[in-house]
Amino acid sequence: MGEQTREQERRIRPWGLFVVAALFAVLAGVGTLLFLHVEEKRLRRELTPKPKEMTEVVVANQDLEPGAKVDNDTMAVRSVPSEYVGDDVVLPTTFSAVAGAVLTKKLAKGKMLTEEVIDLKIPRDFAGTVREGFRAITIQVDEINSMAELIRPGNRIDLYSRLPEAIDPATASSGPGGLMVIPVLEDVLVLATGKTGLRPNEDEFRRLATEAPRYTYTTLTLEVSPKDAAILSLAEARGTIIATLKNSEDNSAPDFSRLAMTDLFAHASKLRQDAENKVHNRAVDGVHRDASGRLVTRDGVVITDPNVTLTDDGLLVTKNGTVLNGRGLTVDSAGHIRDAKGNPIDTASLVAGKDGSLVDAHGTVVAGNGYQTTKGGFLVDRDGRVLTPDGHVLNGVHLASDGTVQTDDGQVLAASDLSIDPDGTVHLVTPGPDGSAASAGERVTVDQDGTVRRPDGTIIAGAHLDADGNVVDADGKRLPVAISRTLSGVTATKAPELIAALTGTGTRTPGQMADSVLYQVEYIVGGAGDGAARTFMVKISD
Repeated sequence: MGEQTREQERRIRPWGLFVVAALFAVLAGVGTLLFLHVEEKRLRRELTPKPKEMTEVVVANQDLEPGAKVDNDTMAVRSVPSEYVGDDVVLPTTFSAVAGAVLTKKLAKGKMLTEEVIDLKIPRDFAGTVREGFRAITIQVDEINSMAELIRPGNRIDLYSRLPEAIDPATASSGPGGLMVIPVLEDVLVLATGKTGLRPNEDEFRRLATEAPRYTYTTLTLEVSPKDAAILSLAEARGTIIATLKNSEDNSAPDFSRLAMTDLFAHASKLRQDAENKVHNRAVDGVHRDASGRLVTRDGVVITDPNVTLTDDGLLVTKNGTVLNGRGLTVDSAGHIRDAKGNPIDTASLVAGKDGSLVDAHGTVVAGNGYQTTKGGFLVDRDGRVLTPDGHVLNGVHLASDGTVQTDDGQVLAASDLSIDPDGTVHLVTPGPDGSAASAGERVTVDQDGTVRRPDGTIIAGAHLDADGNVVDADGKRLPVAISRTLSGVTATKAPELIAALTGTGTRTPGQMADSVLYQVEYIVGGAGDGAARTFMVKISD
């Protein structure tokens, strides 16, 4: 009996679990539906727009132009959200206070009427726009004098008069036949340009309603005191009025009382001096080394050309010894060397040209410096003397017909290979293994018997010349030294006048002065209403 009961329980248990699971599934589904229903109601409440508070305002019932009257025929009432209503918007309750006003700006249909676009006291005509105690006066202007018609009503200008030069009662000075410019009025308010006024008036609105707008003008109407009106009239009768536009926040006054032709000439001289100073401060004649050892101009521009160096005497030379001083060369802001016309110079390719000039690989001709430049980097003066770039006159050499400098026995020399002792002894230095110029400490001398000596005379043990003429040690290894041989029959004497002339401290020849153009000024005369423009180029030399 008990076994039968247990068997029945085992059969019933799976069905019971199924029923329980089904019951829970139904409950979960019902719960989900209830949650979704509640959430839908919440979202509907949040997303449904809330009723906005509305305010009635006055709006234009049609497109209105400036000058239109504000009245019941041009305006209407409309409700708009209160959040869009500003403090200056006209409401129906305040409309009576602005009825009869005139629009000063356009107002499109449906746009709210604001205090900004209306004027309750619009003048009947232009006279009503002039402030009490002031007068309006009109002057003629052309395109130039109107700043190409950029002067607008409300701007402020200074006025000058250009007239024949006369005796100044204060200084009793005069310049017959010349011109002068004097200040007339300052900080003058422009009331109108042509027929376009600063402050609107009924006449102008009527004119705009019947005439097309005009953007050009030939007159300026100014607001001045009665006395200033008389002064301006006198100035206009005797000369030409010049109007200068100024910033509305600029309260500065003219810094002169009278300028005449002598002042113009003095100003031109100042411009020339400024130009000369500018070029002088960038000229290669003033190049020196700064605290870091860099080559810089007088105003501190660093020379970036790797092919140039500076001698002990202050001459700027190329690596092959070509002197660049005295040729009108300048240094641009990037540190590149240029000629007097602004052309870049390839200093590495410079070769001797005609009449002492130099020519680079691009065909750019560099003016001469009063000396003939030879092959090998020497200079030859007008007396035929051969000079080194460091200012020594060489004796016992001559300029050959092929343009090279040679010793009396025909040996061709290069300035970069010479070394000169204080006593005038000249040495021919053979570069070291890397081909660069050797310093004095890296040079050795070789006796006739082959003994190799240091500059102080001590013998380098085991050193000797090999079959190729190189200095090698006892093992045959080439030493990093340059060979210095005394040139027999050649001596040198210092020529300080060369350095003085090339660095600008001496006197230049007329030919040099003509070649040194420091500055060019381009003048354009005419154009616009005066016909075809003409261009003049004036060269300024030192």
